[in-house]
Amino acid sequence: MQKYYFQKTASFWFVSIFFSIAASANTNYYYNNGKKIEVNKLQERRVVQNESVTYYQTAQGHKVGVSNEIIVKCSDGVNCMELLQEKGFTDISSLSKELFLLKVDLNDDVFAISNTLHEDKNISFAHPNFLKEKKRR
Repeated sequence: MQKYYFQKTASFWFVSIFFSIAASANTNYYYNNGKKIEVNKLQERRVVQNESVTYYQTAQGHKVGVSNEIIVKCSDGVNCMELLQEKGFTDISSLSKELFLLKVDLNDDVFAISNTLHEDKNISFAHPNFLKEKKRR
């Protein structure tokens, strides 16, 4: 009887762990002022200015579009262009002295890349270049 209980409990935990890993693998998020913001992918896709845009919704109900662009600001004293080139990025545009726009491959996970950059101590922030729909009044 005790052996059967152990097998049943072990099976339950295995299935629970498997589904929690699978669920977390499908969770997209970004950082906003150091806070993790989760987003859920919507079925909606559009082409905006020749760029494919996928739409997501935050837990607060905000709908945002994401293409293959990431906005990056490096920490003070860091040569951002050099750092990003060392990391292998090739399509880099300077938006200002401090802000840079990266274009990544369309097949790349823009959330994963921006989060990895955000977690680098030499980078102040990195997040997808969000597109918001214009609201008519």
